[in-house]
Amino acid sequence: MAQRGRPRTFDRDAAVTSAMHLFWEHGFESTSLSQLKAAMGAGISAPSFYAAFESKEALYKEAVERYMEIYGNLTRSLHDTSVPPREAVFLAMHRSAKMQIESGHPRGCMVALGVVGATSAGSEAVTQLLREVRNRTRAGFRACVERGI
Repeated sequence: MAQRGRPRTFDRDAAVTSAMHLFWEHGFESTSLSQLKAAMGAGISAPSFYAAFESKEALYKEAVERYMEIYGNLTRSLHDTSVPPREAVFLAMHRSAKMQIESGHPRGCMVALGVVGATSAGSEAVTQLLREVRNRTRAGFRACVERGI
């Protein structure tokens, strides 16, 4: 299929990472299109933003997916039955706490902080996405407790 319009003048991967940091720091609703475009570089206009990402909500979903690719493995021990339950919980909590105070990205957990910022009726899809991520982690903790019992 032939590509329409001009070729992109920005790095999509870098743009998603920049958006991830903005959403992480400010939340979904408080992050404006102007902030996103500024963080992505001079090569992106409103039409090219929508051509690349379709919507702010779609970009947020990509940003959460990127966050989970990079940081989602911090709780992998919760789902690893070869790790004793107490150790699995300790590893998940320790890794998560360490990551949340590291430099190079906003502090805290993007998933937990994102729930606070997604309050309007229009952000139900955002809230649902974050709920699914939290439920997976919660299920891992529950599994560890059940194995420990």
